[in-house]
Amino acid sequence: MIAHIIYSKYLDESKTRVTIGGVQTYITNLISVFRELGVNVSLYQCAEENYSINWNDIKVYGVNYQSDKGPKIGEKLFKCCKQYADPQNDLIVFATDTLNVKCDGYKTIAIQHGIFWDIPKREYSSKVKYFLEYVNKARQAWNTISRCSKVDSLVCVDYNFINWYRALVPFPKVNLYAIPNFTAIPQKVDKTSEKTTVIFARRFFEYRGTRVFADAMAEILKHFNINVIVAGEGPDEPYLREKLSGYPQVKFIRYNSDESLMIHEKCDIAVVPTIGSEGTSLSLLEAMASKCAVVCTNVGGMTNIVLDHYNGLIIPPSSSHLYDAIKELIENIESREQIAGHALETAKTSFNLEKWKKDWMKILEVYM
Repeated sequence: MIAHIIYSKYLDESKTRVTIGGVQTYITNLISVFRELGVNVSLYQCAEENYSINWNDIKVYGVNYQSDKGPKIGEKLFKCCKQYADPQNDLIVFATDTLNVKCDGYKTIAIQHGIFWDIPKREYSSKVKYFLEYVNKARQAWNTISRCSKVDSLVCVDYNFINWYRALVPFPKVNLYAIPNFTAIPQKVDKTSEKTTVIFARRFFEYRGTRVFADAMAEILKHFNINVIVAGEGPDEPYLREKLSGYPQVKFIRYNSDESLMIHEKCDIAVVPTIGSEGTSLSLLEAMASKCAVVCTNVGGMTNIVLDHYNGLIIPPSSSHLYDAIKELIENIESREQIAGHALETAKTSFNLEKWKKDWMKILEVYM
């Protein structure tokens, strides 16, 4: 059996390194699952020219493309895949459901990484514009349902999508499995900070909560003597820097994904104030595994992770609610430490890598 993985961009242009991203990290770990099962892997991705190489014991096929998107990319990559895939024995894996295409006669799985069309828009000046945006979101939802029906099984990173899908589809045409994302678990966590430290470790996009965080933190810093770490990069960095300028206790840093646990270990409170497009957040899980007291919004798959005031605080996505939550954790140290301890236990028990691998193996046994 060969597992044929389809994704738009896994290796970079040099064909030697994996590109940065959550889906790429997911693919890397899924490849390790296939190897433990003795399954060979081929991977198909977009490229500036057609090629085939052996990389890290994987056969990688580059498929020339111009400006195609979504299903059109999926169709091109699947066309290449068909030349090498055995319909009777092999498995085709779409690393994201946005690439799904109909594969009659083949065994297929797609990975669904969370609802992404729920990002709120600013208020519209007319009812017509509001209605048009409503129609656009409905179109995206319909396209998602249509794509799901093109594969045998859909592995979802959260229960949020599954509940949404069941609410709209009279009878599911695809096997639905929930396998939440995972985090590495440190051998030991020692909190050594003398002053309370709050961390925001995200890509700097507005939908990731940059402005909710900045507005709340600017108010917090007026009343509390704490340290703040803003970790990451992205287009909203100028806003963050301007909003938090004048506060010497705010430190901006950049880090590699494999340094996340080490950075979070030095912090007491981690905030994940996403306003939309979130699955089971890796940032949230890494913060919990690092024994941080977490504050997250009631968005997407984060509601599958946090129980309010047990292993974190869960709030609506607004700066006023975030201010209140951070203030509560700063002022109530005993409660904060208890929540942080429960967060670590949650990560260890329910969101560790070995559990994730076992859940995937159970599904793959059906196809072997």
